[in-house]
Amino acid sequence: MSGMLPKGWMEVSIGEIAFVSLGKTPSKKDYLSNGSLKVIKFRDVNNGVVDFFNDKTGFVRVDEAVVTSMTELKMWDVLTTSAAHSGENIGKKTAIVTELPEKFERVFFTGELLNVRIPNHFLGFEIVSKMIYYFLSSEAGYKGIQKAVAGVHLTQGRAKGILFPLPPLNEQKRIVAKLDAIMPRIDSVKERLEKIPAILKRFRQSVLTAAVTGKLTEKWREEHPEVAEWEDMILHDVISNNGIFDGPFGSNIKTSDYVDSGVRVIRLENIEHLEFLEEKAAYISDEKYETLLKHTVNEGDIIFSSFISERLRACILPQLTTKAIAKADCFCIRVNAEKSIAKFLLLALVSFDSYKKLIDQVHGATRPRVNLTQLKRLLLSIPPFDEQKEIVRQVDKLFALADKVEEHYQKARVQVDALAQSVLAKAFRGELVPEDPDDEPAEKLLQRIQEEKAKMENELK
Repeated sequence: MSGMLPKGWMEVSIGEIAFVSLGKTPSKKDYLSNGSLKVIKFRDVNNGVVDFFNDKTGFVRVDEAVVTSMTELKMWDVLTTSAAHSGENIGKKTAIVTELPEKFERVFFTGELLNVRIPNHFLGFEIVSKMIYYFLSSEAGYKGIQKAVAGVHLTQGRAKGILFPLPPLNEQKRIVAKLDAIMPRIDSVKERLEKIPAILKRFRQSVLTAAVTGKLTEKWREEHPEVAEWEDMILHDVISNNGIFDGPFGSNIKTSDYVDSGVRVIRLENIEHLEFLEEKAAYISDEKYETLLKHTVNEGDIIFSSFISERLRACILPQLTTKAIAKADCFCIRVNAEKSIAKFLLLALVSFDSYKKLIDQVHGATRPRVNLTQLKRLLLSIPPFDEQKEIVRQVDKLFALADKVEEHYQKARVQVDALAQSVLAKAFRGELVPEDPDDEPAEKLLQRIQEEKAKMENELK
């Protein structure tokens, strides 16, 4: 890196200019749900900000031995993850402390986090802290962390060795001023973009509700007054003879039964809300399949997850390259073609109305799960065939529009992330602001920082 640095810059290890420390995770007996001594965890560090008021984090009890063993957080500290993480998280798990809430007497952090503290006795230490923060948020900083990781965690000693391009202090001021102006704008765009998934989720849910309540086809019905009324039926009345069944008991398919190829086993991991997930394919041999023939599922069957979370999961089984069976807790629903269209029935099954009816029946369970009897008795409103076809057509059209928006969102998110990293890369190549030949070189700054660092170390002794 040093051969590529601009004039006046120098390459240093973070340990040469900063105090580097890992946090300490207190034992369970020392945690409290409230108090004056706050403990910051990994989950509280996101996108440059420390969340001091996350209800899921805790406090440590007031005890001298416990408090002495903890690592305290100070103003202008830089926090980052002490564990290896994926490239998707570049910059997301790094933050700088620009305020400490007065309501807490002291704030500590756990061993999931690494702290970098610039000696604060010299003028301009806040600028250097910000430069460290921006560097650790960049791809170059991420690579430095990954290179220093031993196993899956970053040790304090190895963290000190992470290389950092140190510019002259006045140039750092110009860089930080520029980044402070640009990065919030990029973050604002990111913030607006991150609202899109929730908007699309609500849109799809409203389309689904309108579809299964008849609101989506109100205008169509006006144009087709001869169409019959909707009819209330239980699911059992809409399926084929023996058209609903569960997969085999877990004991009938053991881990040892799985092979690399053969007959596909449809599992809970493959079922999403209106979507079949092709990944995580599992197979059994043809010989094993012969003992489980009655659990065979076919293209066009509805596969329904028995477990209920925040929404119902079910999908239509697509054409597969092999025969397939459903595993336990994956219900197969085979539609009677004279009573309903499979795609409409799927929409009705995963609607919020169906969710409310089923969740009420399993209320209170630790892991809510519907059984076959409850599913068979589920009351549905079924329109005539022509209207079902129109509903499916309109839903497909509206969902395709949502999919297109989501595709644009994914591309935009990648572009914005790339823009942020491009700006940071320019900053640490010395290309973001003009150089000033009168700037004091980084060697002088390093000398002053190290002098202050040595003083502070002596004071601690």
